[in-house]
Amino acid sequence: MKLSLGLPHYGRESSPEVIARFAHEAEQLDYDAVWALERLLRPVKPRSAPFPGWTPPAYYANVYDPIETLTFVATKTRRIKLGTSVIDALFHVPVMLARRLATLDHFSAGRVITGLGKAGRPMSSRPRMFPCSGAERASRTASVLSAQPGAPIRFATMADSIRFRSPRSDPSRCSLAARCC
Repeated sequence: MKLSLGLPHYGRESSPEVIARFAHEAEQLDYDAVWALERLLRPVKPRSAPFPGWTPPAYYANVYDPIETLTFVATKTRRIKLGTSVIDALFHVPVMLARRLATLDHFSAGRVITGLGKAGRPMSSRPRMFPCSGAERASRTASVLSAQPGAPIRFATMADSIRFRSPRSDPSRCSLAARCC
């Protein structure tokens, strides 16, 4: 069994020292991975909530970027895997996101586990910039990843380049590749 922990990279009490100590202790206790979430927006009055009267937790107001957080953690650890849970692909320029992830993976000696998604609940992902349905967000995300809609996505990195691939697609159809270093 593999056990992982979410990094404390959000909330007012979070700091580089807290994150570093947490990651170091997780590695010393032989956890398999630490994870960093992405929270770009914190709606004040969500249009869609899990139940009436629900408001986002206060710690959502301060969430460090997951890739920068994991890059910092990579410098403080040697073995533990570094996961993103989940990066909203539609909030990023694809080639820049790929470059950042490939760089992190290279600098961490291949320890990155990349979770990419279509932007979660409508309350966080449907401001005016994304006035579309969940199905349309899924389709747009698949096109961002240069894959067939609905196909499982695998993010592969190499020392000098990155590619997005879908296991069910023809490798010659991969349309996104970028130098990372």
